[in-house]
Amino acid sequence: MRAVLAEPKSNEQRKPSSERPARRDLQSRLQSTFSAFSDISSQLTRSYLDLEKRVDELQKELVHADYALVQEHYAKEALSERVQLIVNTMPVAVILLDGRGVIMQANTIAEALFERSLPGERWITVINECFAPNPTDGHEIALKNGRLVSLATQSMTHEPGQIIVLNDQTETRRLQTKLNHHRKLSEMGKMTASLAHQIRTPLSTAILYADHLASETLTDERRLRYADKLKSRLLQLEQQVRDMLIFSKGGVVLESVLPIFQLVSVFQSRVEDYCQAGRAQIEFVQDIPSGSVRCNPDLLTSVFSNLIDNAIEACEGVGVRVKIRVNVSPQQGGLVNFMIEDNGPGVSEDIAGQVTEPFFTTKSTGTGLGLAVVKTVIESHGGYFSICNGTEGGAKACMSLPLIQDDLLLSKEA
Repeated sequence: MRAVLAEPKSNEQRKPSSERPARRDLQSRLQSTFSAFSDISSQLTRSYLDLEKRVDELQKELVHADYALVQEHYAKEALSERVQLIVNTMPVAVILLDGRGVIMQANTIAEALFERSLPGERWITVINECFAPNPTDGHEIALKNGRLVSLATQSMTHEPGQIIVLNDQTETRRLQTKLNHHRKLSEMGKMTASLAHQIRTPLSTAILYADHLASETLTDERRLRYADKLKSRLLQLEQQVRDMLIFSKGGVVLESVLPIFQLVSVFQSRVEDYCQAGRAQIEFVQDIPSGSVRCNPDLLTSVFSNLIDNAIEACEGVGVRVKIRVNVSPQQGGLVNFMIEDNGPGVSEDIAGQVTEPFFTTKSTGTGLGLAVVKTVIESHGGYFSICNGTEGGAKACMSLPLIQDDLLLSKEA
C-alpha cells in the first residue's frame, strides 16, 4: 500500500488563528502612529516657519528701535548743545548743582566771575573761597575779587539739584553811585542858586534900610520903623539859612520829652498870635490824649508855624479859615496826629507828588524848601508827614509823631 505524502504548511498556516487579529491591530496602530508623527512634523515645520517669520519681524523692529534710540540720542545731544550755547550767551552767570552740591555745569560768565574752573568743585568750597559777605551789602553780595553780585536759586523739578543764577551788579552800582553824585551836585547847584536868589532880595533891602539908618536927618520915628524892617529882613535871612541847614543835615537832636498837652499848649499860643494879628480865623479842635512825645520843641513849633503860613498864603488872604485837629491813631504803637486844613484851592493832582520835594515851589518867591524841611523834621522825629486835599476842598497837612505812653515812660525812668 502506497503512502500519500502531504505538502508542508506555511508559517501562516502553522500559526494559530488567534494571532492574526493581533497582527492586524498592530499594523493599524503603527499606521496611526506614523500618521500622527507626520501631522506633528507638519505642524512643527509650520511653527518653525512662523517662528522664523516672527524672528525676522522682531529683528526689523529691533533695527527700527535702535535707529529711534540713536536719533533720540542725537536729538538730546543737539538739544544739550543748544541749551549750553544759550546758557553761555546769557549775560548772567549760571551754575548747575547736583544733589550733593557739586557743580555739574557752569557757563563762561560764571567762570569769568569767579576767575576759576568750576565743574567738579563743591559749591560750599566756592562760597568759602570766593565770597566776602558784608552786613551792609543789602540785596547784593560782595566777592573777594571786588565784584558785587545778586544771587537767585531754583530747585530742579525732576531730579535733585539746584540752578544758581548770579548777576554781576558791579557796573550797575558804580553807575548808580556816579548818578547819585551828579544828582547831589545838581541839587547843590539848585540849592546854591535858589539860596543866592532868595538871600539877595532881603539882603539888598536890609542894606538899604541900614543906609537909611545912617542918615543924620532921620527922625526917631522913621529910625525905629527902618530898624524894625531891617530886623525883619535879617530874621528872614536867618530862617532861610536855618531851613537850609536842617535840610542839608537831615538829622534832628530830640532833646526833650513833652506831654502832648504841653506841646498842644505851645501850638495854641502860636495860633493866638495869628488870630490877634487878624491874619486868619483859626479853629483848634482838640481831644488831647494822654502820653508824651520825644521831640525838639523849637523845631516842631517852627514847622507848625510854617504849615499855618502855607495855609494862609494858599487862601490868598480872603476869608481865611484854618481848622486844626489833634487825635491819636493806634498804628505802630500809637501816633499823635496834628492836622491843619484850610479853605483854599487845595493841591492840584499834577503836583501832589512833588510838593514835599526840595526846591519845588509854585510861588514867585520862596526857596521851595518849606515843606521839604517840614518833612525832614517830622521824619527825624520818627514820624510821618503828608499833604492832600481835605473834605472841604482845601489842602490838609498831617504830621504824625510817635506816642510814648505815660506808664512806659515811668517804667523807663524807674
